[in-house]
Amino acid sequence: EEAYVQFCFSEVYGSQAENFILRWSGNVDTEPQVATAVDGNLMSEIDRVLVNSKVVCRSIQPNFMRAYNLLGKYADQSFWFVFVELGELVIGYFPKGVCQSIRKIRVASKWKAVLPDLLQREFNAFEMDKNEQNILICIPEHMELRSLKLDGWNVGLFNFDQMQLLEG
Repeated sequence: EEAYVQFCFSEVYGSQAENFILRWSGNVDTEPQVATAVDGNLMSEIDRVLVNSKVVCRSIQPNFMRAYNLLGKYADQSFWFVFVELGELVIGYFPKGVCQSIRKIRVASKWKAVLPDLLQREFNAFEMDKNEQNILICIPEHMELRSLKLDGWNVGLFNFDQMQLLEG
């Protein structure tokens, strides 16, 4: 499994992936999985800085993985997951809780204006039926959603900073 995950990251990041510390969500032989990587040099430097301090580092993980790990309670449902970061959206499709697609899309500050069209394009690409229009959106606490229009979608909203379901 590790060799396959390493190969996948090497295909995207080239030789710089050789030093990545990898994590993935399950058995890559049976179904698509979510995988993440952290630069090994970064981890070594953090260890070096912390070795003489009283600070204990228990975990370092990309923000997306932190949010993704909360989705376990939706494992038997089909849903879209949108993770909002500054200038980027990560859009994933999880039929029956299994990762089928994840795309990272660069967007300007007007992500709320383009999200409905991006979702519709993804929805059409997968030839979905209307029952699969459940969407979970994870946003940082400082963002507001008043101007977001997602007519026809069942929306659940997560606050990234508190990692709790706010509404939906």
